[in-house]
Amino acid sequence: MNSAAQEDNLPRSDSGIKSPLEIAIWNASGLPPQFTTGVGKVFINMALEFEKMHDLRPTLLLPRTDPVNSESDPSRSPLGHLPRRRLPLDRIELEILWRTIGRPLIDRWADGADWIYCPRELWCPPGRLRYAITVHDVFLFEPEVWSGSLRLRLQKKLVWQRALDRADVVFTVSEFTRQRILVLFRCDPEKIQVTPNAVDSIFLGPRSPGKQPLPESISNAPYILQVGGLTRKKGAPSIIALSQELDRRNSPLKVVVIGPIDPEFQSAAAKCAALTVIGRGLAPEAIRWVTEDARVAILPSVYEGFGIPVLEAMAVGVPAIGSCHASLPEIMGPGGLVVDPSATAKFADLVESLHFNLGERAAAIAYGRRRASEFSWQSTAAKIRGAFLDFG
Repeated sequence: MNSAAQEDNLPRSDSGIKSPLEIAIWNASGLPPQFTTGVGKVFINMALEFEKMHDLRPTLLLPRTDPVNSESDPSRSPLGHLPRRRLPLDRIELEILWRTIGRPLIDRWADGADWIYCPRELWCPPGRLRYAITVHDVFLFEPEVWSGSLRLRLQKKLVWQRALDRADVVFTVSEFTRQRILVLFRCDPEKIQVTPNAVDSIFLGPRSPGKQPLPESISNAPYILQVGGLTRKKGAPSIIALSQELDRRNSPLKVVVIGPIDPEFQSAAAKCAALTVIGRGLAPEAIRWVTEDARVAILPSVYEGFGIPVLEAMAVGVPAIGSCHASLPEIMGPGGLVVDPSATAKFADLVESLHFNLGERAAAIAYGRRRASEFSWQSTAAKIRGAFLDFG
């Protein structure tokens, strides 16, 4: 639908003046902090982009109390200035009621809203309102890569199916994830739209003056960076094997991982002289410094719905390598560097080549900058806006 037709779909007040669509955003959390995961980045960036649009008006719906990982001080949250309404129940209480009896309808707290938008996979009975969700990945429902409880998987699948059935439109972050939704769930393919993730503004343009204080554990040696943590999903066995191989070769390269460690990998990680793991807590500016100072960024995940860290590395001129699994070949693009992370020797050959071979390094940097520029939160928000306006 063209922009003129979308304008005609805007609701009109009694005076005949076109009114913005009211978008009530439910993320099942309080105000987000400055630094969040990929899912949190969608919440923040979509709300901020909606705010800039003359024909959308976002309002945040918040649970009665904030979970631990949310910002309690509005002035410290990137969304603290937006209109918000506090619901009278906690998130867990609401989810139990919605899952069991389908009440209370969330539209009772979204006065005047036209849409309920969930920037992640959430079920909330919308009542009379239009309802949209963003699906980031379907990892929980892939038995080949997720070994958790079958009971939990079935419970989650019933809830997700209810959300997909009721949603007027389903957004998802990659074509790979769109196809997996269609394989794993009953869903009308016509209502699934691909709306990719993008790069945070902190990774765009010149970095802030004055180098951010970095953890003492990052040595002066050149390093390979993985942002995401040492978990099975993020390819922890391949990261440990890579660090061991680099150490065996007496390579100057070390491996730095930012994020949590699954307990099963703590012992092996502690024995790797070439591996440093930094828990969460770095400021966004520090994340950029750590990324930009890396020689190579890697994301050897066994499963990703998208993979924001490779784009962030590309955006600041760092060669990036993605695994050959799930969505990563799609996100890396036709000229991207994709490896089988279980082929440790070839993986190590590639990272060393990108460090030592200046021509190969320059080509990877140039390609990465072009590829990262093809994604933006503005264009993603525009696609979501178009879907909202198509419904009138």
